[in-house]
Amino acid sequence: MQKTMLSSEFLERITTGQREFDGMELHYADFDGRRFEGLRFRNCKFYFATTRYCKFKDVVFENCEFFFGAFRGSEFQAVEFIGCGFDYGGFVEAAFTASRMIRCRLSWTMLIDAKLGGLEMMNCTEFNVVRHISEVTPEMVEKGLSSLQPALQQLDFDMQQKIRQLIDSIAKRYSIQLPATIGKVERKYGETPPIPSGYQLFDAIVNTAISIYGEKNKYHARNIYDTNVGNKDPRDRR
Repeated sequence: MQKTMLSSEFLERITTGQREFDGMELHYADFDGRRFEGLRFRNCKFYFATTRYCKFKDVVFENCEFFFGAFRGSEFQAVEFIGCGFDYGGFVEAAFTASRMIRCRLSWTMLIDAKLGGLEMMNCTEFNVVRHISEVTPEMVEKGLSSLQPALQQLDFDMQQKIRQLIDSIAKRYSIQLPATIGKVERKYGETPPIPSGYQLFDAIVNTAISIYGEKNKYHARNIYDTNVGNKDPRDRR
């Protein structure tokens, strides 16, 4: 049975010495700049959680799911991901040492400027995994935003509206035509729209989600984890 846990409770358990977590869910959490060592996660789910510029050492993630997770600039030493799934996130500028990904699934994942020499990937599957900024084209961004639409339907209405507004603003800025957009965005003849970096796009969406539902937010104080969204899997969009 999955247990949704507040980020403060999770950090408190680590402080008091808990090292193994099974069946835990963390939503809309900001753990940027922290150090995690000697931990093991099994069957856990991390939705809209950021661990930018963190240090992971001797950590194991087994059968875990990451949806809009940001690991930018983090360091991984002797870390294992076993049977994990990554959707809409990335390891931009992350560095790996003596680490492994085994039977993992990476979908819409950014590995731009990541130091992968110390990461062994075994029997992993990849779908739209980007390793260099040159691979991020307007067509790819358009496809990524379009593919995201069904996933948003699994979120509560308020969250859907906030994220859709963000996506619409990005679409207009970069002249991207989305299925839900009425009419085409006008582009001057000969004008080439700037290419947004994928990780900036994903980071913006993650930050928006955390700002709305983060533990320190008043909306969150109204017990968001008791709503139906806590029982939904945003990745169940097929």
